Amino acid sequence: MRQTRRWCAFAALPCLSALLCGCASGHAHSTTPATSASSSNTSDAVTVTSTGGKPAESQDRTPLLINGEPVPWATLRPRLAEVGGGLVVDELALEHALGRELSIRGKVVSDDDVRAERERWTELVGTESLAAQTETTIRARRGLGPVRFDRLLWRNAALRALLDPSETEVSDAEIRLAREIRSGTRFAVTGVVAPDSRTALRIARSAGQDSRGAIAGLWSASAAEELRPWHGIVSPADPAYPQALRRVLPGTSQGSASGVVALDDGFGLVVVHAEIPPGPAPSDSELRDELKIRKTRVAMERLAERLIERTRVHAMDRSLSATR
Repeated sequence: MRQTRRWCAFAALPCLSALLCGCASGHAHSTTPATSASSSNTSDAVTVTSTGGKPAESQDRTPLLINGEPVPWATLRPRLAEVGGGLVVDELALEHALGRELSIRGKVVSDDDVRAERERWTELVGTESLAAQTETTIRARRGLGPVRFDRLLWRNAALRALLDPSETEVSDAEIRLAREIRSGTRFAVTGVVAPDSRTALRIARSAGQDSRGAIAGLWSASAAEELRPWHGIVSPADPAYPQALRRVLPGTSQGSASGVVALDDGFGLVVVHAEIPPGPAPSDSELRDELKIRKTRVAMERLAERLIERTRVHAMDRSLSATR
């Protein structure tokens, strides 16, 4: 399915994605050995498990090349036991790129760095009484067994170590804007971005006519067009969303679809679930902490993308292109 545009994806992500951006999902990565969370910044090829299949006849052949370096089945098997081959290749490619960049900059990811990422994960998952159950659910959904979870923590630690501190600084102006957003009216919405106005109008028409309601209509029509809707809580004052989209929110009734609006990267519409009345904003220090987490997550995602763009991956075995 075609992905929604990046501003939609970022806006809908919870703070937990600050940890998940080390990629339990979709960027290519690769570096250190796959067996230990404490592995340092080697750029040697990483190992992963088999997809559960039996590539016996290919055991003597190199299944994967990352920047020309062979990745053996011994590296792949432990991870392939937890998730499909395509995701494993992505993770290895990012790890390879991270290891190379750490080496160039003379940096090392220590055991303490990885432990700190584990603590951040626990803090974001929830209170101590709920954390274990919540973590189990999240990890099960993402196929994060012990091997891939350790490597996820390592990737996050590596990305954090490579960040430019200026990318995560929070200004007083950003805090003032965050306060305005949090203390003003906001709207819980589901939206979609279409590549052309005709497609967007078809979806808007379906959302308005579906007997099950506008949300069901938007989802059904979006699926028919191979588009994926996004969810978010949007403030008319939040510049993270296009101005044209923010402008239609106050005039859209709850449970109804907005009109189609032109965006830089397509044509969009939203269905308003609820209007959230103004409430007290957190303190400046709390807002600063929240913004720091968000800016760090975005900076880590951007860094991962830049590193992946410079990484060449050649899957020599067809099983490594399989998804979960």
